Amino acid sequence: MLSGITEDQSEAERQKRVEAMQHLLADLGPQAKDISEINAAAVEDIRVVTTIDGHAVELWLGDQHFRSRYLNFVNHYGELREDSHAAVFDLRLDDRILVR
Repeated sequence: MLSGITEDQSEAERQKRVEAMQHLLADLGPQAKDISEINAAAVEDIRVVTTIDGHAVELWLGDQHFRSRYLNFVNHYGELREDSHAAVFDLRLDDRILVR
């Protein structure tokens, strides 16, 4: 599901959001199958919803390095889950994961 597109946006604005979604999916490659929702309301701050270990989480991915950020999160999720029961994680900085 793609959110962040509204009728009051111009065709160019809607196209920009669709292109951002396509870029995200292409960059994620096989991991794209794990994404249930993409929020492209702000193309510089793409957010997705995915399920990991039976828990729905929202990931703030920014506008680049989607695959590496997502894989870094998956690799560290066990540690993050032990420390917090948060459902929102900010991955926009490549060297850290912020819990929201």
